[in-house]
Amino acid sequence: MWLTESIRLTLFTQPPTVDVAVNWWQTVAGDLPANHTVQRLGPMLQQQGPIRGGYCNLSLQYQPGRVDWVLSPIVPDHMRIDGFPNFGAYDAATTAFLELFSRWIQGAPAFNRLAVGSTLVVPVQDKADGYRRIQGFLPAVTLDPEGSADFSYGINRFRQSETVPGVRINRLSRWSVAKLSGIRLEIGEAGISRLMASPEGLSACRLELDINTQPERVEPFPQDIAERLLNELVRSGREIVERGDVP
Repeated sequence: MWLTESIRLTLFTQPPTVDVAVNWWQTVAGDLPANHTVQRLGPMLQQQGPIRGGYCNLSLQYQPGRVDWVLSPIVPDHMRIDGFPNFGAYDAATTAFLELFSRWIQGAPAFNRLAVGSTLVVPVQDKADGYRRIQGFLPAVTLDPEGSADFSYGINRFRQSETVPGVRINRLSRWSVAKLSGIRLEIGEAGISRLMASPEGLSACRLELDINTQPERVEPFPQDIAERLLNELVRSGREIVERGDVP
């Protein structure tokens, strides 16, 4: 079962203006953020804090031309890591993600590009076990679990959008097996970083997804299809998680 390390929603906005007085956080989380920062040069708005009774951490970064929302695990200070930080199974995490952002995106700034990025892990015993597990998701690749190392495979299996005719959906996936003896935890887009201790030999299959609309589009998407487009990107990510690297 793929566990969720992070999920990111990105909008590339038009026009690239910033209103740092927006109350988006309250709309999405139903409460005030734990941290609130306004950078006047830019300008840039950053907010961050736990949501839903500590289910996960939410961060917002709003800057000219771009809005980023990130869901990530909550890891207490000085905690020793005995497993990869996550906030649960990917299916449940994406359900929560849509509950949070489906209503917000309907009133979001006009945007000409949308992206949903995710980082997922499946704990494994070691590299060889990881290669055997990840092989089942990669029909176009043949792995040698015992006689190879440093494997990384990335591909973009793009498709045409079902929501907006003529728009290409990029379906980027990167597959690898990670072994960590220390974890540098990046919380959201605000650059908050902390080095965590972890046991030797902590290993996992790792999948990084970036499902996004084509960058060449200039005109904003119609606001009445924003929620459907978001759902399409999430469905595409779920398909890769369930079926692996398929056209």
